[in-house]
Amino acid sequence: MAMHIDWTYDGCDEQDEYRIEDYWRSRSLELESKIAASDDEPTELRIAVCQDEDSALWEVQAALHVDTRTLAATSTSSKIERALDKVLHTLADKLDRLDEESIAVTTGKEVSRDVIPLLQQARQSGQSKAFLSHLVPLVSSVQSYARRELQMRQIEDDLPSEQITVADVLNEVIVRAWGQFPRRPESRSIELWLVGLVDEVLGQPDQTVVNESLDEPEEAATGEIREAWRDEWIERIDDETISAGELLPGLVSADVWDDYAADGKHLQLAEMLAQLPRDRRQAFILHAANGFSAGEIADFQDRSEEAVVADIALAKQTIEHHQKEPELDEIEETMERPARPPRNVR
Repeated sequence: MAMHIDWTYDGCDEQDEYRIEDYWRSRSLELESKIAASDDEPTELRIAVCQDEDSALWEVQAALHVDTRTLAATSTSSKIERALDKVLHTLADKLDRLDEESIAVTTGKEVSRDVIPLLQQARQSGQSKAFLSHLVPLVSSVQSYARRELQMRQIEDDLPSEQITVADVLNEVIVRAWGQFPRRPESRSIELWLVGLVDEVLGQPDQTVVNESLDEPEEAATGEIREAWRDEWIERIDDETISAGELLPGLVSADVWDDYAADGKHLQLAEMLAQLPRDRRQAFILHAANGFSAGEIADFQDRSEEAVVADIALAKQTIEHHQKEPELDEIEETMERPARPPRNVR
């Protein structure tokens, strides 16, 4: 399994960067062999390196994303080699423990807990590059929600079609995440907090962050930071569509919609979802497509769990009803088709 490494530097010159990456390559063979032996999906390793200007201490933060799991490690030392070795040892040790304990694959909202200390440390230290490096995979985990909700709101005419893209939304989310992270509810998962930021951005499409920049106020105002991360989203965002098979995996008839995806039936499903009350639609999608529990959604929406459970059930019934419509349409079309004129009999 190939491992992609994304390096982020702060306070380092080009010579430092070359030396650090060269040392990492010479010492990471054991870690790479452990990853190669895994059956998980392709791996991404994000490493943030910062040298403090005053103390000259080196700080290394690493987040290893394996399939749906994330392993984090951090180290601070006066020597960069020592900090890198400590991070390598910690990641290798965590991989060994995963194998020994046969830990089941966890959901995205669970694995983010290991990254939270890295985000907190980077935010408190004002290390925006390290913060964003660790945040990007988490924001990517809600890109499906952002895509769906953007499409729903365009159908509802809340947003002009094509005026705002998923990449635009995610770019704005990371800027707001930097500004609002110290005030986020600690009892709420980061993923649901990011979902809230997606809703905030979609609710204010003409507003951008001016006073909550990543480094300097003028950078947020000019959009330089947003543009710098735009390529990241373009590479990560795929051309997915909403399918009933994804939202209702237990229904055999869900394949009906998938079979007609090429004919635009997925758009009919999107239009149907857009007709649902917004809280009901959000509760259903967060539960069916993102795996959040009714209790988590109730806390997020500030509603009772009973109301959320009822809305999820009603939304499911609505989709089940609409899934039968292709067959009904064919019957109605046959009944309404003009009768064939009688043949001439000689």
